[in-house]
Amino acid sequence: MSDRNGSSEIFVIAPDGTGEELLITSDGDEFGPQWSPDGSGFAFVSDRGDSDGDVYVATASGGDAQRLTSIGGANGVQWSPDGSWILFVSQNTESGQAQLFMVPSGGGDLRQLTSDGYNAGGEWSPDGSQILVNHHSGEGFDIGVIDVASGEMTMLATEPAWEVGARYSPDGEWIVYQGNMEGNFELYVMPAAGGEATRVTMTDADEGNARFTTDGHLYYQVAEGDTDLWYMDVEAALPE
Repeated sequence: MSDRNGSSEIFVIAPDGTGEELLITSDGDEFGPQWSPDGSGFAFVSDRGDSDGDVYVATASGGDAQRLTSIGGANGVQWSPDGSWILFVSQNTESGQAQLFMVPSGGGDLRQLTSDGYNAGGEWSPDGSQILVNHHSGEGFDIGVIDVASGEMTMLATEPAWEVGARYSPDGEWIVYQGNMEGNFELYVMPAAGGEATRVTMTDADEGNARFTTDGHLYYQVAEGDTDLWYMDVEAALPE
């Protein structure tokens, strides 16, 4: 994205920095682009026209975009693994609090996934059957998981603190998240089906933005003055 022309526009550029091309521009701002799983298109949010932020999709070459929602207040678009749905958050709700929604990527009826409390930060499971969510009910943030078929939410981590940023492992068997139960934010790993969490970092800094890799490592940020990128062998950090 760039606002060099006065509004936020979407560009594409090669990894080596060449071939910059303008894909999306309008009378509003475009932001949060996310490629579809097959790379044939992308989703983004735009406040063009009368919208204060709605979900759009376009082909990989840009040009005319298709508007998928009219709820407004959208952000954080994420494609389902099979590319059939787009998950997003909107605060334009009856409660005035952020809730999770999903819409068919080809257009269709909007589906609201959450309604109680404040919910954000959705993360699809690798098989697309579940969605991790940051849930706030008034006493810190907890981590829940939504069954996509039924819409039911099950709580996974409910300590009286902030537990946020949950991500799945590539095989869907584990989740990693950050929690400040000890004061600063540390990383925890737990079975995706629920169970005991294992603290895998022990420093005085704040750890976060953790991502699993396919080779059994965990990449994450450590913020202590400067912010650095670290990695660890997850299996070695877990109890046998």
